[in-house]
Amino acid sequence: METEEKKAPARKTRKKAPAAKAEKPAEQAPEEASAQPAEQAPEEEAPQPAEQWRPALEEATVEVGDFQGLNVREAKSLESEIVGSISNHGSVMAYPEEDGWRELADGGFVVAKYLA
Repeated sequence: METEEKKAPARKTRKKAPAAKAEKPAEQAPEEASAQPAEQAPEEEAPQPAEQWRPALEEATVEVGDFQGLNVREAKSLESEIVGSISNHGSVMAYPEEDGWRELADGGFVVAKYLA
């Protein structure tokens, strides 16, 4: 009988303890939820993108055969607007070839195969 009496009070204590713990987190949850976004917001703004590295400019000479010059385009496309031209055998500063095009130091793009 002594073992039954000891087990009965232990069961009551175990039932009350989890119920009391369950109530406290439910009461604290809204407060914690509102505090978390405020703490997380500055962390999201902190990382900033690093500046992108660009290769060095190279001097190049226009070689277009019998044509008088080379068209300079606004974008890397033959359909983009022509914004200027470079005379045959003219010299320019340009970035290395990328996707068949070379970007000029002063802006614009030319077809890479016409620069030597």
